[in-house]
Amino acid sequence: MTTFSERIASLRELPDTFIKDMILTLKGRDVLNMLARSILALYTLDDKADDLSLRNMLNQTVNIISKFPSIIAYSYQALSHAYKGKTLSIRYPQKELSTAENFLYMIKGSSRYNQTRGRFT
Repeated sequence: MTTFSERIASLRELPDTFIKDMILTLKGRDVLNMLARSILALYTLDDKADDLSLRNMLNQTVNIISKFPSIIAYSYQALSHAYKGKTLSIRYPQKELSTAENFLYMIKGSSRYNQTRGRFT
């Protein structure tokens, strides 16, 4: 039996074509708008999108929750690159990291916070 955290970690990844087409090509100036648009796109990719059974709705919910940090991290990277001239850094989710550590890794390239220095290492 897998734990909830393991289940979330196993569902974090987005297809490369989704990242390229939905986030990098159709970039925007607002991360929340990009998140909403991406969630709607995930609906079109779901083979059971209209299945309203409790089991399917719970699976869809966990799937979306697991993908939120990845979508937000990729959207932030695309926005920073397109509108702020920052380097585009796409980092794939790491299953061995917690959700918070993984998010930090995808945004900053690091998953550890150094309390002594007050910054990410």
